[in-house]
Amino acid sequence: MKILVTGAFGNVGVSTLEALIAKNKYKITCFDKRTPATMREARRFRKQVKIIWGDLRNPKKVAKAVAGQDVVLHIGAIIPPKANRNIKRTFAINYGGTKNVVDAMLAQQPKPKLIYTSSVACYGDVRHLENHCITTDYPFNPSPGDHYAETKIKAEEYITNSGLEYLIFRLSYIPNTDKMKLTPLMFRMPLDTPIEFTHTKDTGVALANAIEHQELFGKAHNLGGGKRCQMYYKDFLEKMLPLMGVGMLPEEAFSTEPFHCCFYDTTELQRILQFQKHDMNDLLQEMRENTKAARIFAKIFKPIVRPFLLMLSPYYAKNKRLKRRKERRQKKC
Repeated sequence: MKILVTGAFGNVGVSTLEALIAKNKYKITCFDKRTPATMREARRFRKQVKIIWGDLRNPKKVAKAVAGQDVVLHIGAIIPPKANRNIKRTFAINYGGTKNVVDAMLAQQPKPKLIYTSSVACYGDVRHLENHCITTDYPFNPSPGDHYAETKIKAEEYITNSGLEYLIFRLSYIPNTDKMKLTPLMFRMPLDTPIEFTHTKDTGVALANAIEHQELFGKAHNLGGGKRCQMYYKDFLEKMLPLMGVGMLPEEAFSTEPFHCCFYDTTELQRILQFQKHDMNDLLQEMRENTKAARIFAKIFKPIVRPFLLMLSPYYAKNKRLKRRKERRQKKC
């Protein structure tokens, strides 16, 4: 069986390649954009897979990669925070690139099967729900200004209307523990947001195992790490920030505006795919091992690191002023 993996040398792509190669029964082609980072990742796979370098926005390159494939694992996409920097580019890659993949598949006979990775972002904010747990029949409700979610919704619509044999996974949050960074995006999520994490290797196993489970096709599925990977954002930060050499930051630094993330019920998907091998303790241990340099840096420059991080927050200064005004009003009363 011939398998194409787009976005093959990103976080989820690499884990999927490893899972596919471990099965030792597929002829694998990788499609990705040539960058220093993807070329570094590609080196260790070059003897086991065929590599086609190209851009999802280029229909001819995409058609070349899709030609003759039995299954296309379409993982390639621009994700946050990069997805927020250039909206036009994000739409061109996430939606336009998916359209190019689907159109190339439709031009073939027989047509390949498609496995597509969508996102939890499509559901938007679910903090108003009692248990914060949703199923795939929950309506799409992207948070205001979440253009990344909009690209995923449009791509799903194009796929489901295409006539292809498809399978959609709406992925939960998949941290890249090798590249943990503190960025302004971390402040956009309210502290009471429910998050379900999925280890990248578990995601790769799920995608690889799904190929031969025909009962999963023709619908969308929520893919998450399971109950052992569910927690609220504040609890996560209280565990993660010390690993970066920083204590918990004040609540005023974080948004209270709508943001996506939720809990999934993945009992049935786990029964079929047997992919949930890691829990939050595994993720935190990997973060600890990969952030040693950051902890040393933070310890040396402790007096400036915390103020610098708070400067990254677009909410801290404003919320702090509002808090002071409220306290003054209360004293007057």
